[in-house]
Amino acid sequence: MQNDEVNLAAEQTGCDAGDVVCVHIDCNAFRLSGKWVELAYEQPLTSRAVRPVVEFDGARGSRSILPAAVLGHAKWLGYVPRDVRAIRVLADAKALRISELRVWRTNQVWARALITRPWGALKAILSSLFKAHMAERLFRRALVSESLANYPRWRAERVRAPEWDGFDAPLGAPAAAILLIYVGERTPEASAAIERMRGYHPAFSVRFVTAYDARFVAEFLEGRDDHELVMCLRPEFTFADGAASIFATASARSRCDVFYSDEEIESRGQLAPLFKPDWSPVLAQSKDLVGFGWAARASWLRRHCGARRIIEVANQVLRPGLDDRVAHIARPLLRRTAITPLAREVFCPPRFTPTIDAPSASIVIPTHNRFDLLVKLVSRLRDTMKALNIEIVIVENQCRGRTRQYLRRVASQPGIRVILDESRFNYAALCNRGANAARADKLVFLNDDVEVRREGWLQALLAWASIPTVGAVGALLLYPNGRVQHRGLTMGIEDGAAHFERTTSPSAPDFFDRGRVPHEVSAVTGACLAVARDKFEAVGGFDEINFPIEYSDVDLCLRLRQRGWASIIEPAACLIHHEGATRKFVRDTLGENNAARVRFHARWYDVVRADPFFHPALSLDCPRPLLG
Repeated sequence: MQNDEVNLAAEQTGCDAGDVVCVHIDCNAFRLSGKWVELAYEQPLTSRAVRPVVEFDGARGSRSILPAAVLGHAKWLGYVPRDVRAIRVLADAKALRISELRVWRTNQVWARALITRPWGALKAILSSLFKAHMAERLFRRALVSESLANYPRWRAERVRAPEWDGFDAPLGAPAAAILLIYVGERTPEASAAIERMRGYHPAFSVRFVTAYDARFVAEFLEGRDDHELVMCLRPEFTFADGAASIFATASARSRCDVFYSDEEIESRGQLAPLFKPDWSPVLAQSKDLVGFGWAARASWLRRHCGARRIIEVANQVLRPGLDDRVAHIARPLLRRTAITPLAREVFCPPRFTPTIDAPSASIVIPTHNRFDLLVKLVSRLRDTMKALNIEIVIVENQCRGRTRQYLRRVASQPGIRVILDESRFNYAALCNRGANAARADKLVFLNDDVEVRREGWLQALLAWASIPTVGAVGALLLYPNGRVQHRGLTMGIEDGAAHFERTTSPSAPDFFDRGRVPHEVSAVTGACLAVARDKFEAVGGFDEINFPIEYSDVDLCLRLRQRGWASIIEPAACLIHHEGATRKFVRDTLGENNAARVRFHARWYDVVRADPFFHPALSLDCPRPLLG
């Protein structure tokens, strides 16, 4: 079935959170049931780059999250469930245009996957036989996802020419005026480049300056309207077509002062994307998050730039603090050659100082009858107790034999308390019981399958937990073989929340090169999670009713973030995690996990769909950075 056999009817509806576009695929949905479809669609370049959602109405209604059309065009491959009555695509943008709908037979999907990525196809085919719920994701990874090294090919299939007088025309409030400061001579080449970046934008003025003239920022900003945007262009940079229009439209729907975009880097004839997370003030202390593709309001520049050179603003001055309002435009709007980034000192919070009269921290350890793991962990924590004034609260659940005998012995030792719990295993409830019994104003939740090998990990976590704007703090967790198990949870991957970049080497290149410095994430694992008691209690602790095991830690982090408290990964705190060593002894069915996922989606689907610290152009079908 080709696109000309399917009628695509767009129906725009409204909601309290803003306009939502609902595109109904007007066809005999029964003909698509049980088939693979490839959907090609477009979103306006002046809209937010947000992932659309395809919904299937039927006996087993479901939905899937699609990649955002960051270059204007995108495509998605997916399986249509059986007994589907209707299919529609939802998007936050002012418009959504579906350009093609192709149907693939299952044998065509298998054959194409075997040709393009044989090993990935084999895994997908085997999953379709034994784990059907994973097969769709694996086939999509094999057929649609691309390595970052293949960005030029991926880009060529997704970039489209702007339609400033039609589809890409901005709607809503008028955009701010733009002053472009061109640091260089007025040449025909420069004039052509400036005209391309202008797009439709009428309120656009240019000032050509030399490197010397550009030092006096205050001179040409004096008298400018506070809301006017200022951009800087150098001869060795190239802004995308209509970049000024996109920046101006973003400023019209936001009260932010600074706007930064993604970039494309040319090096040795290769083109690579520099996709960035949304504004992350902690990460920005260590990495040049804003970069060179930026625009700032005149009022902000007057306050912060002084007499500095404009060409220095992007990579030296434009590092707003925690109080500045910053927005990320998730589109690659600037192309440049590789530039050595400025060296920055990794930001460290004030050193944590233990208290004397009361415990500085309470380490809460839920345990489920694992004597071998618990003995090793408590033994190493004794060394930490000598350096810091901490207490250990062990919550034992259905422990027997040697484990029960061991806990009876350590319960009489100073600084260690044991709480008995004989109820059905409920991880969230065990943690809450331990927190209620704890005496310190800092809580550290630690699984019994975590192994401490390095000193200083606890001080690093507690220092971050003491900062008013920080909620949950997590550690870098490694598998026993030294590979990464956890350095932050990413929403949307594997249809829920997943450990992004797991099984990679800690020294390998990672998304935005952030793995070796403190940075924001949407959530951290409860296997090692530090939080201030007052913040933990303010959000009601772990939700032991809706998320007794799965998603309890993620839900806690998201509720903390909802109150303005960020989740932070501190890689200086490095521990070994024997993942699942305790859980494998717990009777937990797949049905219970699926029920928790349904409840998690119902509460947090907006975050699952749009993790602010994960780029919307990347694939949700793999825990490693692939183009979607």
